Amino acid sequence: MVQIVGRDESQVFECTCRSCASRLRYTRSEVQTLSYTDYGGGRDTVWYIVCPGCGKQVQGVQH
Repeated sequence: MVQIVGRDESQVFECTCRSCASRLRYTRSEVQTLSYTDYGGGRDTVWYIVCPGCGKQVQGVQH
């Protein structure tokens, strides 16, 4: 059986949700992406996590 014995703190990041001011800790595996075409026809990608406190996207996170 595989067991978790801890976390490599160099792989854990922190940020603050601007909607509800919650301090969040996350790993790269929790980061989601959203790609879209902007009004000029270029493609943009946004990296974000979802705040468990308010459900809003926290954009600009490390990925």
